[in-house]
Amino acid sequence: MKTLSIILITFLVNISAYGHSARMAIFELSETDGHYTMSVALDIDDLLKSLITSYPEFEKANTEREYEEFINRYLQANFQLQINSQCQEMIVRSISNDDEYVRILIDLPFSGDAVSLNVFNTCLIDYNEGHLNIFKSSLHDRIRTFKLDKDRISTELSYDLI
Repeated sequence: MKTLSIILITFLVNISAYGHSARMAIFELSETDGHYTMSVALDIDDLLKSLITSYPEFEKANTEREYEEFINRYLQANFQLQINSQCQEMIVRSISNDDEYVRILIDLPFSGDAVSLNVFNTCLIDYNEGHLNIFKSSLHDRIRTFKLDKDRISTELSYDLI
């Protein structure tokens, strides 16, 4: 986690120090033995810009815990998942990073068969209209992938369980 702090501070000092053309975030929902999890990969440059835009006080954060609280706050404000029409609480299990992405592992307290999903996602599109959010669902032996952007911030999907 110290690495996350160092990278965040480095990027705050020089936000344009690193760039790449693929601006996207990936949200992957899966279920194993009745336990639902979601892994999220957010572009680190876009996340920092969004955090500063949404929370100007973010620039004054100086501990790993403060960074994680801002990331969690941002995620809670910009992403919503309903399973079977029930809004899901997202419990952040871990936050880590590499050179390009902040990676978040989330537990969802839902139990039972997911018959329908409603996804609302405005993460990282607040200042970058070209940004893409990819939502991937790996449930019931089916993989379904949806592209969300400024023109499409939500999607619905259902599963026929016969």
